Amino acid sequence: MVNPKRWDIDKIVSIYSASSYCIFPQFSIKSDKQKFTPLMILLWGLVYGLILSAVFAISWKYFGDIYFSERSRLRLMPSAMVLLASCLLNFKQLLGFSRTVDRLANPEFTQSDIYSLALPGVLAIVMIILIKFSALLAMPYHTPWWPTDWRRYFNRLYPQMHFRVLILMGLWGKMGIIIASSTGQSSEDITPTDKIVRTRSTIKSLLGNLVIVFIVTTIYFSSWRNRAIGLLVAFVIFLIVYLASMLISWRIGGHNKYSIFACGELSETLLLLAYLAIARFM
Repeated sequence: MVNPKRWDIDKIVSIYSASSYCIFPQFSIKSDKQKFTPLMILLWGLVYGLILSAVFAISWKYFGDIYFSERSRLRLMPSAMVLLASCLLNFKQLLGFSRTVDRLANPEFTQSDIYSLALPGVLAIVMIILIKFSALLAMPYHTPWWPTDWRRYFNRLYPQMHFRVLILMGLWGKMGIIIASSTGQSSEDITPTDKIVRTRSTIKSLLGNLVIVFIVTTIYFSSWRNRAIGLLVAFVIFLIVYLASMLISWRIGGHNKYSIFACGELSETLLLLAYLAIARFM
């Protein structure tokens, strides 16, 4: 019989290992206790989204009245603080995105070449940060409300719109990592840790995690006007990230630790842009 306390400890260790894998570029799996499933990566995505929501709420409480313009509807300080938290917790994703752009621009780069960022990689980082900051600033202002239809049954699990976007941002960012880990081929220079993650990222686990993220996206992006728009958003993001993963794998000769996290950064950014596209229908 499995000891329930031991089971809980193992799960906590797995989530901690998954978060370390997503945050620290030099993290490596050194024992079986550190191994984790793709679901643990997704759970860290949920925690990450909740952290961004907390940062936004705290920043809004202390700086919202100062830096909020009723005319322009801008949340300058809260958006800047969320972006800062995102960059700190997603440094590995930004690094992967920039180095993958370098490899796409010049597939002849070797592993040693990729440790120094070229101009395309630097421009990619600047572009992705500007896009995220602009998207956070451009998030429409919604009057606080409480649902009276079927969504009221979720109670506190159905927060205000900007919090839902940040939670989905965290989930989809890590879902992009899972998609890249489950598709394409592995490069010759892939690290042992990423190889273990790719081995555990089976099609079955990919579909299971996709079902979870699709359901949450459908619920969080639903409205009294259209209940299925969230499902459409989830499908479009998945399709783009899947195609990008396959193309990157083909272009650079297989996924490595950079390209896997580049897909995570792409997925996270797509979520923000998708919300801006559908906000008027919410």
